[in-house]
Amino acid sequence: MSRIFYRPDDGWTGDFIPFFWEGEFHLFYLKGYHRDVHQDEPLPWYHIGTKDFINFTDYGEALGPGGDDDPDRSLLTGSIYHHDGTFHMFFGGRNRLLQEQGGRGQVILHATSRDLMEWKKDPDTLVEADTSRYEKIDWRDAFVYNDPILGGHQMLVTARQKEDPAAQRGCIARLGSSDLQNWRTQDTFWAPGSDYSLECPDLFRMGDRWYLMYSVFTEERLTRYRTGPSLEGPWELPGDAGASGDDTLDGRYWYAAKTASDGEKRYAFGWLASRRGEVDAGEWEWAGNLVVHELVQRPDGSLGVKPPDTLLEEFKKIYRFSSSPLTGEWTGMGRNQRVDVPLGSGWCNLGYGPEVYRFSMILKWTSAPRTCGVAIRLDDETGAHYQIRLEPRENRLVIASRPRPHESTRVERKVDLSGGEARLTAFVEDSVVVVYVNDEIALSNRLYDHKGRGLALFADHGSVNFTHVEIAERRDGKEDGKS
Repeated sequence: MSRIFYRPDDGWTGDFIPFFWEGEFHLFYLKGYHRDVHQDEPLPWYHIGTKDFINFTDYGEALGPGGDDDPDRSLLTGSIYHHDGTFHMFFGGRNRLLQEQGGRGQVILHATSRDLMEWKKDPDTLVEADTSRYEKIDWRDAFVYNDPILGGHQMLVTARQKEDPAAQRGCIARLGSSDLQNWRTQDTFWAPGSDYSLECPDLFRMGDRWYLMYSVFTEERLTRYRTGPSLEGPWELPGDAGASGDDTLDGRYWYAAKTASDGEKRYAFGWLASRRGEVDAGEWEWAGNLVVHELVQRPDGSLGVKPPDTLLEEFKKIYRFSSSPLTGEWTGMGRNQRVDVPLGSGWCNLGYGPEVYRFSMILKWTSAPRTCGVAIRLDDETGAHYQIRLEPRENRLVIASRPRPHESTRVERKVDLSGGEARLTAFVEDSVVVVYVNDEIALSNRLYDHKGRGLALFADHGSVNFTHVEIAERRDGKEDGKS
């Protein structure tokens, strides 16, 4: 039985390259074994397939790294492109051994396939940075597409300009080709002058809008996006910076997201970082588990996210729970309850939950509480737990540990709660939790330290109706292994 948040048993997933073909999402990814890309680990491309984001077929290694004298001693991110019956893989190559000797920097390389399974490297294609414009060390993450306006094949590349302050040179360069082998630098596609690097660029259309997605690590590790009326932009903040108050789709540890469409819906494929030592205090690492969001286009052109329908369908086996109020004035029971705590806090235990589950509910309030939500991984003896909480007065969603020995466990996002109502859905699988609010925003996090099975509803300084409270297991009810 597959993990719903995929990773291989013997490694970790980084930088997914999604491609939809004949009813299946082909997900290529950089496979890490030691979970630290900065230790010069030679990274291969691996390949899995899925039709439902629940069951995954492991197709094994798609392309391996070269040797110590090759430009692709380690592979970097890229894209898959289909043209005239042939699949083209454009991937980055890096050899730090050669770089340290003053040799070649990062490069873009090429491989071809007839069936997406067997790939052959093309020794005649090697695309280097135009060093009159760009630094040679950062030149990777090729995204290839067809441009009906400019004509021919276009390539977006993560690059760094040679001007501007060092921490703000990140840009996306554009190249063109007529044969997919010989590439010419055309111009700088986008340069916001705000980040060290704009990684894993992705370009797509939804409705009458175009979207440019990219990832940054200047201050926080985030996937961001901009939108424009055409392929030429101008690339602007979405709507009024989006209903969530920002230009992101998830929190700061869901990274390197790229998208693919099945012709009807578009999905974003990113990875949730793991922590060193698998403890809450551990340093965030490169690579982790796959987390997929379905994109939703709002009327103002901004993007929201929701769980894929297949994920919701997977969790249909209702898990029975009981209500045990401990503090506050509670009325009702089970799936529909109300608490009134104008000056204090209310707490209602729900008993024990399964290992892997979906939790969902609708919260309504007339007197906005300071906080309200659900406690998970609750330990009866110590009281330690994680909170998934809404803060209506601050328009904020938070996932945090209580008590808080490690502040780094806290992640948060802005969410519009001014309407006095919120629909919350959370998926929990071992160390991974992914939370959705109102099919608008998502927030993912790692939960390592607290191992309890308890759940509880809570609120403080307000009155809250908890309705449609539901805990559901996967359809066959089987528990899965570690994530």
